[in-house]
Amino acid sequence: MDNLFDRLFTYRQLVEHRTPLENFTTEIFASCLRIDDVFRKRFFLTLNLGHSSSFLAIDTQISYEKLGIPDIQIQNEQQIILIECKHHASPLNLHNA
Repeated sequence: MDNLFDRLFTYRQLVEHRTPLENFTTEIFASCLRIDDVFRKRFFLTLNLGHSSSFLAIDTQISYEKLGIPDIQIQNEQQIILIECKHHASPLNLHNA
């Protein structure tokens, strides 16, 4: 079984002046998507992706040769969704996108 605390521990602060906040945020968000059916359903509906039960896998830090390492990969039989979390980025206004 996937353990959030084990995942977070791998990002513990190893170097002074470097914080793992972005990785912590990614792992907590991915964990919420994995374990909370209501949260997952609302997230997918917000993105117009339909019902959440069709999604088979939610993973973090999957390496792609040409894309690098996106923070979150959500995959079902028809599609792959890649999410990049940026702690210091400005919020995206979806209504004007």
